[in-house]
Amino acid sequence: MHRSDQSLFIALRGNRNGHDFIQTAYQLGVRYFLIEASELSAFQALTEACFFAVSDPLKSLQTIGSASSGNRCIYLSLESPVAMAKPW
Repeated sequence: MHRSDQSLFIALRGNRNGHDFIQTAYQLGVRYFLIEASELSAFQALTEACFFAVSDPLKSLQTIGSASSGNRCIYLSLESPVAMAKPW
């Protein structure tokens, strides 16, 4: 069963800008977002949302994916400009 309140929306740029869909995802119940730090101020009204603001969401997603390969749990550190992940 899909639970939008337990989902992480990752805003990527490509042919379309994933940041343009954050409002819709929020209305559908998503509360966790991985976004570009430069976009954060646009979403101040979403008071129940939790934003992970990084310099490059795609690189952060790739880091998470490579670290979590074969592991169900990872520790995510957002202290660096690109999210760092390691098996927990």
